[in-house]
Formats: sequence, C-alpha cells, structure tokens
Amino acid sequence: MDTESKTMFAEFIMQPICNLYEAAYKYLDADLLGKMQRQIPGWKDVDLQKLSAGATATRELSSRWLPFGECILEMATSHLPSPVDAAPHRLPVLCPKWFAPKPLPNAIAEGLHKCDAEATPVAYLAKFLSADLARLVLTDDTLVGDQDVDFVGICRVFSGTLRPQSRVYVGQDKPDEQERCLHVERLFQLMGRNLLEVTEAPAGSIVACHVSSPDGAELGVERFLTLCGAERGPNFETPYSSQAFAIVRVNLQPSRVEDLKALERGLRLLHRADPSVSIEAMVTGENVLGCCGDEHLKRCTHDLQKLYARDVEFSVSTPLVAVRESIAKSAPWQERYSQV
Repeated sequence: MDTESKTMFAEFIMQPICNLYEAAYKYLDADLLGKMQRQIPGWKDVDLQKLSAGATATRELSSRWLPFGECILEMATSHLPSPVDAAPHRLPVLCPKWFAPKPLPNAIAEGLHKCDAEATPVAYLAKFLSADLARLVLTDDTLVGDQDVDFVGICRVFSGTLRPQSRVYVGQDKPDEQERCLHVERLFQLMGRNLLEVTEAPAGSIVACHVSSPDGAELGVERFLTLCGAERGPNFETPYSSQAFAIVRVNLQPSRVEDLKALERGLRLLHRADPSVSIEAMVTGENVLGCCGDEHLKRCTHDLQKLYARDVEFSVSTPLVAVRESIAKSAPWQERYSQV
C-alpha cells in the first residue's frame, strides 16, 4: 500500500503489529526490535539476543506488548455501561411483562431497576456448561476419572446478593404454573476454564453456580432459568428459539437394550449444554438427534461418548429424510393434453 494513501488506523495501529510479525516471525530483525523495545515498557527486561525467529518469539513479545485479557478488560470497563447504568435500558427488553412500558410498583422490580445488592436476589442463568467440580475446572472433551459429569450455570445477578446454601425459585411463564424451588449449592468465579469458589455474588456479578433440586431429583432439560429469592418473581425472555433448526437428523440406538435409559439421560444433558441441538422422542420409540451439520453431528456424538453417556455403545443411523404425502387439486384434462 502506498504510504501517502494509508489511513491513520493502518499506519498507527496495523503497521506496528505487522512490523513486529515481520521482525520476529519471518526473520529476526534485531535493529527494528531494538527500536520498538525503547518505546514499549513491557519489553524492558527482554533479552532480544536470546530470541530466535518463529511463533514462540512472536507470541512472547505480543503478550508482553498487548496482553489480550488486559486489553479487553480495559476496553470493557472504559466503554461499556456499569450494571447500575445499564439496568433501566436492559430490563424492558429482558422482562417486558414487568418493565414495559414502566416498572411494576413492587419491591422486586424496584430492586432490579436500581441494581440494588440489598434487595431480593434475582439472577438470570443463561447457559449450562459441563464441569469437573472435584478439580474445579470446566471440562474439555473428556473427564478425568470415573466421576459423573456435573453442570454449572453461567448467570448474571441483577439484584440482591446470591449466596451458597440458599433457596431460589424458578420464574414461570404462566401464573398458574406450579412454583419450583432450587438449592444453590456452590458459587464460582470464572477464571478462564478454572473455577474459583466464592461465598457471595452481589448485584452486577457474573458467576457460575451449581444448583440442584431440594428432593435430589435431576434437573430437566432447561437451558436457561430466571432465579428469584421470592415466589412469583419475574421471568426473563428466552434468547433461544423454541425449537432449534436441525439440518441433519439421525436416529441413535443403544447396542444393548439395558443402556437405553443411560442414552436418553445423555441426550438430555447434551440438549441442556448445546442450544443448537434438538432432541425428539418419536412415537416409534426412536431418539432422533438434530444437528446443524455434519461437523456438529460429529461433535455431538463425541460429547455423548466422552461426557454425557460414557460406557454406552450406540449406533448412529444415516441422515433421516422426511417424506410426506399431500393432496392437491388435479388439473383439467384439457390442460393435461394441451401440448400433445
């Protein structure tokens, strides 16, 4: 690109990054790196003479110059509104029944509107992630040991303070639905894939929580929940469609009949963890798994084998194609034979 035609972004932001890549990855340009070292405080203790050209040197210098985590955090704190400032603008969208066109006149709505840490706790659990709570890490592709897979819910606390060993109620769409109660077992702060256990989560926090039913029953296939410290609390809108759009549909059958319950449980866990998955129990007894494509199907079957239905051998059918018949009005015989 011609120097005179460069934009300010290209010249002052992209050009220094390209210079670092060329000076550290393709070949080691000690002179150029030395000039940059005098302007970058994070490089003061770097011995350029000991570096060798390649990915390792580029990664080392880049992380010292522009550490990704710190840069993202700095930009978020500088440009995104605080939870207190964002609450009046977000709540009419998240919970229009309570806040559109104006907030309801009750204490819970007032606490949500002010993002008050002393009000009734209200949290939105947006996603479940599989976790190894014995090692306090989010799981990758496999589990270590013979323990069963656990789930933690990533939630945002909108009001009040969430604490372990507390009871919360699940928000319902309809007023006549039976109120459900859950028990908050543990709270964690997310540190990458590591889980740091904490004793409380005040309003504005984003934490991972481990919840369970008081009677010990397994949770259903919910992918998102609105939790409230009082009965008949708000219910936030869902970000997902009612049914995932499946491009590839296959039938899963266990190799042994006695493993059917374990496979069905694994499909429920997969459905909870992956918002793009659809599960159908056909009247014929078939368990149909719907995915977004071939690669997504491979990932889902891998997760079933390694995480959610371990030690269960199952077969995957060829993609299913729905064939349906319909009735249409027949054309008059004059139109059928008009071209003969």
